[in-house]
Amino acid sequence: MMRTTTQPSDMTRPICIIDDDPSALRGMGRFMKAHGQDVRCFGSARELLDCELHEVGACFLIDVAMPEMNGIQLLEELRRRGHREPAIFITALDDPVVRDSATQAGASAFFRKPVDGNELLAAVSRALARDPDGADPSIGGGTAE
Repeated sequence: MMRTTTQPSDMTRPICIIDDDPSALRGMGRFMKAHGQDVRCFGSARELLDCELHEVGACFLIDVAMPEMNGIQLLEELRRRGHREPAIFITALDDPVVRDSATQAGASAFFRKPVDGNELLAAVSRALARDPDGADPSIGGGTAE
């Protein structure tokens, strides 16, 4: 039976949030924690890559536009290193090319800032419920306007 909601006890690893904007990072972290999620926050792609990656996270929430390494490059690097965890992209840019690149890199969902919290929670729930080695076709279309 597939779960449609995720409770803290369902998770053995945290949701990793990667965003170079400190206020957005704090806000998303607080929001996810307030909804029962275990969260680790990273201020850059490099900060995530430099941590102990043997137990990264159950899911990634990644800002697209970051200095040094953007979110799409980060996901490509994580995939190259063998990480199959679902990734949800969040961006202030509404660019179809960026959206297509994120989808090709393996994004589970793509949201434009400001993000509707309920839609984000639903996308995280779907991402956590899917098989980490196989994409769930119902996930791909998540957007927030």
